[in-house]
Amino acid sequence: MISNYENVINAICDRFHNHVTPLKIASWLENFDAADWNKALIVLNSFEYFATIDIIKEFDSYLNQIHDNINNSNSVYTLPVGKAG
Repeated sequence: MISNYENVINAICDRFHNHVTPLKIASWLENFDAADWNKALIVLNSFEYFATIDIIKEFDSYLNQIHDNINNSNSVYTLPVGKAG
């Protein structure tokens, strides 16, 4: 029965950059009645996955925008957060 959803499951794995495997999705589907698998896959397909590198790129991009918008007359103070290293 899972084989009926193989294309959808593989597409979801691709969207999640293979951080989720077809086996994990198949195991997850077992939590639902077989009649609800299509709905469960629609919900899972609605999630957006962000890899760490994507988050870092966006963060850097917005930091650069903030930096570009600061005038030379403005003072900028940096406060470290967390432990060193």
